[in-house]
Amino acid sequence: MPETTMFAELEFTDEVKILCSINDRFDYEPEPVKQIRLSYAHILDRLTKSRDKAGRSPAGRDINIAITHTEDACIREVKAFWIK
Repeated sequence: MPETTMFAELEFTDEVKILCSINDRFDYEPEPVKQIRLSYAHILDRLTKSRDKAGRSPAGRDINIAITHTEDACIREVKAFWIK
């Protein structure tokens, strides 16, 4: 099993943490939920950096849509974990 990651150790932007619902309760979540959130956080980190480079352009708009869908996917996967 991977080593447990603590909230204070995460080096994502505040925006990425908010998008993945990573907050102080993260330390108390089961390891599988942490791994789900971290997987999406890495994707969202790349997307937000790409969006910032693209600026206000058609590409930036498409990246914003991708960010929204990725955030939704993260939320739904975490919900699915708890429904099991």
